[in-house]
Amino acid sequence: MSDDIKKKVYGIDLGTTYSAISHVGETGNVEIINNPDGGAITASAVFFEDGGIVVGDGAKESAYTDPDNFVHLIKREMGTTWRKEFLGKEHTPESISSLILKYMVKGAEMSGHEVKDVVITCPAYFNEAERQATKIAGELTGLNVLAVVDEPIAAAISYGMGAANSDTDEAQKTKQIIVYDLGGGTFDVTVVQISPKGVKVVCSDGDHKLGGADWDNALRDLLLDKLAIENPDAGDLMADPETRAALITTVEKTKMSLSQKETASARITCCDGGKCKVSVTRAEFDEATRSQLERTAEFTDAMIAKARKKTGIEKIDEFLLVGGSTLMPQVMEMVNARYKDALGVEPKLFEPNHAVSKGAALYGNNKAIKDAYQKLIEDEIEKLKQQNGNLDNDEARKKAEEAAKEQVADIFELEPDSVEDTLATEMVTVASKSIGIRVKNKEGRLVCNNLIEKQAEVPCSVTRSYPVSSANASTLPLAVYSNNIDGSIAELDCCLELGKATMELTPGLPKGASIEVTFSLDAEGRLVLTARDVTNDKKLTVPFQVEGVLSEEERKKLEKVVADLELND
Repeated sequence: MSDDIKKKVYGIDLGTTYSAISHVGETGNVEIINNPDGGAITASAVFFEDGGIVVGDGAKESAYTDPDNFVHLIKREMGTTWRKEFLGKEHTPESISSLILKYMVKGAEMSGHEVKDVVITCPAYFNEAERQATKIAGELTGLNVLAVVDEPIAAAISYGMGAANSDTDEAQKTKQIIVYDLGGGTFDVTVVQISPKGVKVVCSDGDHKLGGADWDNALRDLLLDKLAIENPDAGDLMADPETRAALITTVEKTKMSLSQKETASARITCCDGGKCKVSVTRAEFDEATRSQLERTAEFTDAMIAKARKKTGIEKIDEFLLVGGSTLMPQVMEMVNARYKDALGVEPKLFEPNHAVSKGAALYGNNKAIKDAYQKLIEDEIEKLKQQNGNLDNDEARKKAEEAAKEQVADIFELEPDSVEDTLATEMVTVASKSIGIRVKNKEGRLVCNNLIEKQAEVPCSVTRSYPVSSANASTLPLAVYSNNIDGSIAELDCCLELGKATMELTPGLPKGASIEVTFSLDAEGRLVLTARDVTNDKKLTVPFQVEGVLSEEERKKLEKVVADLELND
């Protein structure tokens, strides 16, 4: 039985520029698993070449010679209609991402792991389409994606589990923590409450096109501007695809160098094939990227204000910086200057490259235990009823719960108290966007009526009644939108259409008949849409197709494409 129930769950941080995979080891500690090249993080880059693909640092190096067959920053395209052909086959953001996952899984298998069940992370503000795309990427790789979890929740779990395992009074307190997550391509900031009971998101916001890649672009432009002044005959380097691709690594190395010293030199290949040397100072780089850094501060200020309004709690207990781009000195300098005295807290780096994947592994381990517990309860109740048909339901459940706890402790090799703690642990998040349907307001103008408002706790379910606009209508079209508006009404030009649904109406409904529409959002941000004809007390199923999500036919085609591509050394 234990082989059927016990699951080894792996946590994957599928990042814009770098990714990582972790698991909970036999001792309970979370361990990073290296990729096939022995690296603890993997560059989220893919290069297509005859006979297969190269993933990671090797892909970035190959980009110089053939930039048209190189892909990176694909996470920014998740949930969109991006398509591009490589080696005669069309690819999507999901299939490119699955190739990155395939490479990391290969590294795990080389280390003796059998990766099947996974938890993958995504930015907290990802919408329905982006989350579904993330899940599909894992499934195209042949993985069983148990959950798609918000990156700041994962980071908070990783931090909170370490604090909870300490034998101090401090570990028993509820703390309000800011998770400032600046990755390679995305930024989000989240206020979470960590307690012995679990992790609860208070509020979260961010930008999926604000990250280290934007700092890279600013540094690239700075270097090219200086080069044009110092070497007027260098030519337009951005017009040459190979030179443009080579700049990716040059800029990245220069940025890393500026994190260590005040001045760095970059050697850039000019159009005539010669090498030009350009020097840049950290102060110049900081000035060129000041607006990006300020934007992260604006998001942070807004979330602190939102958290205080929502909870009534003024105090911030911890300020954590995660994500590889927080290693840039300017980030810590800004955070210290802006928040250290104002909040009375010492900001600190927390495993910038690994906190998210480790938290995902812990989340997955927790979920595996809870799922096993529920399955064992159901099996035990059925067994008890067969043994004693007169056993009432409450008595059967109580006995089944006790038996299930003992079995879970045995299967997962845990102490009984540890099982109790795990079962009691809660993970509560919030809606990253407001979600509603298109309706006519009193003036007859089309607007979005938000049923689920941004920052509402999830899982949640909201029901609202709407009148049928004409008699004897056979269908009711429902257009679903998301937006960043706080409140029940949003203008359509501020919204993103998520998808459409068509509700089949009961024949003969009069004008003004009431239709109840229900939006249910689960803990992973997945939306379920249902409706009820109030006049006839008839619940109707309303299929909801998210825009941008692959069709079943596309998925099957891409599964074969991904499976057929060999990972080259």
